Amino acid sequence: MNRHFSRWAFLPLFLLLALLTLPSLDADAQIIRKKGKTSQAEQPPVKEEAKKQETKKNTQPGKEKGQEKAKVLAPAKLPDAWAKVFPFRPLGPANMGGRITAISVFEKDPSTFWIATASGGLLKTNNNGITFEHQFDKSATVSIGDVCVAPSDKNVVWIGTGEANPRNSVSYGDGIYKSTDGGASWKNMGLKGAFQFGKILIHPTNPNIVYAGAMGRLYGASNERGVFKTTDGGATWNKVHFVNDRTGVIDMAMHPTEADTLLVATWEHMRDQFDSWPGEVKKPEGIDGYDPIVRWGPGSGIWKTINGGANWKKLTNGLPSGNVGRIGLDWYRKNPNIVFAIIDAENFGKGLPPITTYLGAAAKDQANGLAKIFQVSPNSPAAKAGIQPGDVVTAVGDKPVKEFKEVVEAIRNKKAGDKISLQVNRNGQTKTMEVNLSDRPERKGQGKGGAGTKGGGGGGFTKGGGRAPSDAYMGVFGEDASNGAKITRVTDEGPGEKAGLLNDDVITEIDGKKISSYQEFIDILQPKKPDDKMKLAIQRGKETKVVTVSLEARPGGANRIRPNAVDLGGQNMNIQDSQGGNGHEFGGVYRSDDAGESWVRINSINPRPMYFSVVRVDPSDDKKIYVLGVSQHGSSDGGASFNSSFGRQVHADGHAMWISPTDGRHMIIGTDGGAYQTYDTGANWDHFNTSAIGQFYHVDISPKLPYMVAGGLQDNGSWSGPGISLQGGAINEDWISVAGGDGYTCRFDPNDADLIFFTSQNGNMGRRNLKTGQISSIRAQRKPGQPSFRYNWNTPYFLSKHNSKIFYCGSQFVMRSLNHGDDLRPISPDLTLTKRGSMSALAESPRNPDVLWAGTDDGALWVTTNGGKDWTNVTKNLGLKNPLWIATIEASRFAEGRAYVAIDAHRSDDDNPYIFITEDFGKTFKPLRNNLPVGSTRCLREDQKNENLLYCGTEFSFFLSLDRGGQWTKMILPTVAVHEVAQHPVIGDIVLATHGRSLWALDVTALRQVKGETFVGQPVLFKPAASIRWRPQPNRGGTNRKFVAANPARGAPLFYYLPKEAAKVELKVFDIEGDVIRTLPANKEAGLHPITWDTMRNSAPGQGGGARQGGRPMGGGGFGLGGFTPGRPVSPGQYRVVLFVEGVEFSQLIQVEADPTAPPSILAEEIFTDWDTLRLQKFPD
Repeated sequence: MNRHFSRWAFLPLFLLLALLTLPSLDADAQIIRKKGKTSQAEQPPVKEEAKKQETKKNTQPGKEKGQEKAKVLAPAKLPDAWAKVFPFRPLGPANMGGRITAISVFEKDPSTFWIATASGGLLKTNNNGITFEHQFDKSATVSIGDVCVAPSDKNVVWIGTGEANPRNSVSYGDGIYKSTDGGASWKNMGLKGAFQFGKILIHPTNPNIVYAGAMGRLYGASNERGVFKTTDGGATWNKVHFVNDRTGVIDMAMHPTEADTLLVATWEHMRDQFDSWPGEVKKPEGIDGYDPIVRWGPGSGIWKTINGGANWKKLTNGLPSGNVGRIGLDWYRKNPNIVFAIIDAENFGKGLPPITTYLGAAAKDQANGLAKIFQVSPNSPAAKAGIQPGDVVTAVGDKPVKEFKEVVEAIRNKKAGDKISLQVNRNGQTKTMEVNLSDRPERKGQGKGGAGTKGGGGGGFTKGGGRAPSDAYMGVFGEDASNGAKITRVTDEGPGEKAGLLNDDVITEIDGKKISSYQEFIDILQPKKPDDKMKLAIQRGKETKVVTVSLEARPGGANRIRPNAVDLGGQNMNIQDSQGGNGHEFGGVYRSDDAGESWVRINSINPRPMYFSVVRVDPSDDKKIYVLGVSQHGSSDGGASFNSSFGRQVHADGHAMWISPTDGRHMIIGTDGGAYQTYDTGANWDHFNTSAIGQFYHVDISPKLPYMVAGGLQDNGSWSGPGISLQGGAINEDWISVAGGDGYTCRFDPNDADLIFFTSQNGNMGRRNLKTGQISSIRAQRKPGQPSFRYNWNTPYFLSKHNSKIFYCGSQFVMRSLNHGDDLRPISPDLTLTKRGSMSALAESPRNPDVLWAGTDDGALWVTTNGGKDWTNVTKNLGLKNPLWIATIEASRFAEGRAYVAIDAHRSDDDNPYIFITEDFGKTFKPLRNNLPVGSTRCLREDQKNENLLYCGTEFSFFLSLDRGGQWTKMILPTVAVHEVAQHPVIGDIVLATHGRSLWALDVTALRQVKGETFVGQPVLFKPAASIRWRPQPNRGGTNRKFVAANPARGAPLFYYLPKEAAKVELKVFDIEGDVIRTLPANKEAGLHPITWDTMRNSAPGQGGGARQGGRPMGGGGFGLGGFTPGRPVSPGQYRVVLFVEGVEFSQLIQVEADPTAPPSILAEEIFTDWDTLRLQKFPD
């Protein structure tokens, strides 16, 4: 009989078999598998080979005499050694990077440098960025304020832990560390109470002399601040400079040729317990909603020593006379008398209002009442008229002047092309200059006033360091739409809300003129004035409406107080010629030509000072100056003018920068999106995007297989990508952007795998269809008379586990929608304790949809058992001395009254972990900290299969408890903050969202079966998860410059435990007929042993095959074959794994499933091939 004919004759049968072996799918695309234990009668038989070895049969699980007693005494803590058996696999991604805080280059060999991160540790390269290695992964903390390599020895490297940027999500450190082997190992050298470090300096020739600039505690007073010095390599420290217990050191600069001369910038500042400033409580004037509550103080300033810290002098000549804030420093190497500073002043943004005409000369009022020109911008009207630095202005036309503001006011109402006559005194001679005024130069990279981009500052100040905001205010946020400008948010009580504008309205025309983008809308708005009216044609669903908006002046008179301010608490650039004759009082960039003894303000620029304040000068050209910010700014005329074309190709928010001392074209910059390198002064940048240092806040897992993950990142939006890839591990290009802004919680709709929900800062929620790309905004529309909704910076929300159309979120109220977020309405009273408070945690009982929990950032905890009709305040039942930030609430899947509460207290100057359990709807709580070490609690989650298995993420680690919080085991993961734990609804994977090392996955199938009695008594073979025979696609290849995530090991992970060493151990796999199809290597030592059966058979007799018989050790990797395998793959179906320990048999069933993505025809072909192989083995020709 023709063999091929016989195969295809059975095609219908094999197609049916192929379909039957596919994992069955329910409406949610979830794989449904048989649950519960399989009886012995259902298990495949074991043939004579097994019976011959059998002296005593014991099916799993079994009991020995006395085991009941052992069960009572058994420890419940997972042994630390067992934690090593469960390695997490990194999922990445690496394309969006994370916040960089410092860069240190060994300048004798600039191919070696270190990059410090805010929360992801330290990266080192020895080959100019081709590859990086993670260093500092096992230290107590991985938040780094500064890194510094000794100029004389690249093996000596110092790290100051604790980021210095005092934003709301900043972490903290535990002192200063030293390495003497280039970063391979580290030793803590003390100063553990410094918490944050601003700068480290090392003597150029003696690496034992080190200066450490300590910031101190951000959320409270502390004395371990100031400048510390060691002369013995860190064995001892001497505090050589201290101001007060609220003032730390943010920056230091060492004289290029005199190592005992230092400049030190001190900063008095402090954060409070809130991350932002929502609601009706008025912010202190001048404070941005994300600023530290104390931003300026008398302790701030610039100090100088010329004898290594023995004596200090505060520098004041030419600097602001009022309180100042953050300061950045840089010394010019070519001429050490020149030094630059960028200074935040409490009077930032003040001075004369902006003007549209341009003079191009800046002056400082003198004590004798005259205005002396100190700066003339190249090619400006003033320069073309012959005005020079040093000229004293005495008259405008025939009108005498005594202050420079009189010059500014004289040209305020002029327009481009008008002429003005200035009389100046130059070296005792009077000269008259005719100036032909022009329009102010275009300032690129500039936000516009009165409206904001999505997630930006709509209705507030403008963004970055560009031109001043418009006088008019509409109070809307928006983005581009296909037919105009889509409104994504309407500001409460703003002109837009009063006119009836709603979220998701699309503006198609303004005053009869069609617009095609949001940019056109804000360009039209820019020149408008208060009380102007704008007639808007809007599309609202299928309806077209005309709305007239009456513009208003900016809220709170911000422009009147600070007319030169820009968004996020910064000051406009290039306005030093129009701010007035006392412009040095308002902050900006300053220059000294006498090593700091006196200063002149050269530019007004200062973008978001508390977050940036970085100024750098080209070491070989003092005309080239750079200021980092949201955009990156460069000047080629010594600071007279800046533009933001520099750094246009890099991520926003620059924090660190190095410029080569031998070639100013070569730079490295660190941003919120990672680090970049250029060799052409920023014309082109190379992104170092091969290290997964993403700062995730949250993660969710899609129900389908192979599964996707999604989460939000700090300043990098929300993204989705593969948790499992069929092409050898996911790469950066596999990830898709879901939404922008600061990304937070993402949720997949369990009933629609293409529908994903997201949120960015301050309650900007939405949903997106990944198939069509359609985005819809989700935000409650405030009704007249209602208070403004106060959304947390990281707003909690979820889809109901009982009906995914029901959407809950929190403001000061619990809000509910019955239709995917549309028509949100409050279902609770105000649950906060203060008028600044907002909801930070929200949960629903998986057992009862009427049981809801809510927690707030000001420490309130509430529960309802009737769907929101009545709420009970259970805050006091926690037994805390003070209200603390509620981080997460986990309503139990196993008991209706049970819930877990995790509290993050670090904003209240308390770094201890706080975890509680209630069994009675909050009437009583029990603390579960037990053996958890110090480190703020970020999240606590209950396993979905085992009610005693808990997961806890802290500021530094991930912990697991087998006994419902009685004892905790630290799992093996790089030191990092774990903000969330997601569980796949069907398979055994959990995924961690880390804030600094992206996402990590672990299969917890075996862990779910570990109990206290496991550690004593007889051996245990854990029931394996079903194994999917994924059909690998061709690998994409690559080079060293590519990040590739780790896939699960191909095959079926198996785990067995031996309480003591055994004389003989065997591990075999049997098919349904009882034949041994695979013999796996077995370890005889005591302990937990992992092995992966690659779902292959043993090779047939006489078939050849390789030397290797058995499985692979556990571990991540691609879906490659992992080496030569002698046999054929097994067919989908049920198999039996048997562990033989000294004649005793322990067995478990395992299901091998077909690739759910493979077409049935391919599955049928695989079954044909496997059938042929079996037939030839059993019935050879």
